[in-house]
Amino acid sequence: MRRTTAPAADFIFALLVTFVASTLVSAQQPAKPPSRYTASCILQIDSDAEQRRSEVAATVAALVTTTPILQPALIASDLSMEQWSRVGTVEARLSGQRMVTVTVSLAADQGITPGTAQRVLGAICDQTRRAITASWAHDREGADKRLKALAEQADVTVQQWAAAKQAIAELQEKQQAANRSDDRSTRENLLNQRRIAEVELAAHRARLAEVEKSPPAETVDKVMGPLAGKAFRDADALFEHRMKRLEEVQQRFKDGKATQADVDDAQFAATDARLFSIAYVATVTAMQTLYCYIERYNNTDDVLQLRAGVAALDAQVKVLDEQIGKLSETKPAPVPQAELDRAASKEQSCRRAWDDAAQQLSQVRGVAAAVGASEPELTILGGEIPHSPQ
Repeated sequence: MRRTTAPAADFIFALLVTFVASTLVSAQQPAKPPSRYTASCILQIDSDAEQRRSEVAATVAALVTTTPILQPALIASDLSMEQWSRVGTVEARLSGQRMVTVTVSLAADQGITPGTAQRVLGAICDQTRRAITASWAHDREGADKRLKALAEQADVTVQQWAAAKQAIAELQEKQQAANRSDDRSTRENLLNQRRIAEVELAAHRARLAEVEKSPPAETVDKVMGPLAGKAFRDADALFEHRMKRLEEVQQRFKDGKATQADVDDAQFAATDARLFSIAYVATVTAMQTLYCYIERYNNTDDVLQLRAGVAALDAQVKVLDEQIGKLSETKPAPVPQAELDRAASKEQSCRRAWDDAAQQLSQVRGVAAAVGASEPELTILGGEIPHSPQ
């Protein structure tokens, strides 16, 4: 019994000792390093042009894996393209309309540390951001130049269209003038009216000049004063003569050579001479002076009327001259239909050119709006995995 159980116990004990020893040896050995290092992030695209966000996101996903992005990123991370081709991979995939997930994976190799994948990922994001900014600046500059060129072209075409419309309007006006048949008769009628007005104007001016040469009217006092004075002097002389005759008769009456009747007659003659001479001279002088004054006053009214007539006729002649100047002396020649057709064709061509320029300008403005007024922004979101054993 003791022989059969001893070997089995020994075998079990040996297995236990071997297991413990192998466990102790394994515990003393270092842990096995991971085979790959991985880092990832999410890039969020923001732009003032909303319709451009998905386009920029697709561009980012395509750019991340290209050599122009990888090569400077690897140089910044102290890696070569040859080494990258052996140990590294980068993956970019869309995670929505404006999200891109970027993952960098590096195989464990000489010089590869747990932070290498993170450095490569950060450098790739920086290079992508610079490339997107440069692309936006290029598109913005191109859109601005195209907008400026098209705006200048549109200004030129609208000016040409305006000139073409003006030319055809002038031709149509000439054609309408040629079609009017009453211009010549109207002009002859106006010329006849002007001749009549000029004759009347000349007559009024001659009459006015004659009246204005007449001496000015004198007042009643100025004319009547000297005449009345002369009349009184003559009356006084006659009165003195009658008075001397009265004195002689009175002396003769004293001498007994004349009667009382002779004295009374002489007295009456002296008194009558005095009163009659004064009344006669005053009456005649006043009537002559008033007549001259009234005649001169009427002449003054004639001057005012003549001056008004001259002014009215002169204004009438000026109006007739202006109306005659607007009418052509001879009937204009009709515009050839071929010339009208060429002008209409040119106007239509200029209008089409303007329409095309305006349509192109509208399209480029749409492109400029899609590019956006400010550069797109790339924001790093999501978790980062510096290293992960696989």
